[in-house]
Amino acid sequence: MTQLLLKIFIKNMNNMEDKKVRTDCSLMASVVGIILNLLLFGVKITAGLVTGSISVLSDAFNSLSDSASSIIGFFGTKISSKPADENRPFGYGRVEYLTSMVIALVIFTIGCSLGYSSVKKIFAPEELQFYWWAAVLLLLCLGVKLWLFVFNRSLAKLINSSILKASAQDARGDAVVTATALMSVLVERFTGFQIDGYVGVAVACYVVYSAVLLLKETVAPVIGEAAENEIYEKVNGLATSFEPVLGTHDFVLHNYGSLYHMGTIHLEIPSEMSFESAHEVADKIEQEALKRFNLHLVTHMDPLFVNDEAVREKRDMIERIVLSLEPCVSLADFRIVAGKYRIYYVFDLAVPHGYDEDQRLNLKLDIMDRVEHEDENVLPVIRMTTSFVSKEH
Repeated sequence: MTQLLLKIFIKNMNNMEDKKVRTDCSLMASVVGIILNLLLFGVKITAGLVTGSISVLSDAFNSLSDSASSIIGFFGTKISSKPADENRPFGYGRVEYLTSMVIALVIFTIGCSLGYSSVKKIFAPEELQFYWWAAVLLLLCLGVKLWLFVFNRSLAKLINSSILKASAQDARGDAVVTATALMSVLVERFTGFQIDGYVGVAVACYVVYSAVLLLKETVAPVIGEAAENEIYEKVNGLATSFEPVLGTHDFVLHNYGSLYHMGTIHLEIPSEMSFESAHEVADKIEQEALKRFNLHLVTHMDPLFVNDEAVREKRDMIERIVLSLEPCVSLADFRIVAGKYRIYYVFDLAVPHGYDEDQRLNLKLDIMDRVEHEDENVLPVIRMTTSFVSKEH
């Protein structure tokens, strides 16, 4: 069904990198969500009023809130797809994140309301009126919600949309709500146990929990988060595919919605390479990154003394010492500077984010002690940094 809707309503559907195609997909998902959730609200409110079930009534208003979320998503997509202008040179892509936050807050509010009503029902239970046609309608509603979950999740993967990811998770939670509401009606019908209020509380807890997770996911890119290791590997693979580039480090990525990305990366190149040649390679890498990944990349070049055997040996020695003390640390920008009285080994160390100042100082002192043990005329000059690439992906 998803593929059929794409074929009918989306032109050039095979080009998901195109901004207009992605926008049209999001708008189509919003319209589908609005129509289906309004229909579900009408069906559930009818079933809830007839049976007198608080969980079914709460589920009905949950569907109504989903329509509101879809409307918010519709206008959020419209705004986020606006082109960049003089005042917003990075575009309006981050409106998508803000829209997802609003959806999460709506879900959270509904969950709290559902919990309050359910607790009241526990202390003042009422006998439900059972009708088979109402049960069948709820079962159909469950099927619609499951389809909506699959539909939104499929589109979210196709266009990498945080709004549709939020909508998919919301639909999955709604399917659980509908299933438990139906279960409470059936249990009371066949056993006489009045569990409507208790089921409502359980559903409310799940809805609130889902909202908190959703809010956490959408807040992260607004605050700023580490680049996924998968993205770094792609950019690193691109850079090192150009023969003079020996390696990369210090990759930083900034997202302005799902379509606009900016990043910086340090390229390790042979020190013997001319500035003009290095600049030409850097330009090609930046152009290719924009073409392949839609990434506006800025490069910085770090020279490596690859043809100097003495420098290579000293770098290997430092790396061996560092890794023996802390395997999670990476070394970069190594160079040897001859002073008037001593020789300086200058290098950067990228340490884990959990390192506090005492740990950094202790690691630095341990390295200095080990290096002095190897050669007392050498003094390490160490700059501590942290990685901007996530190790969890």
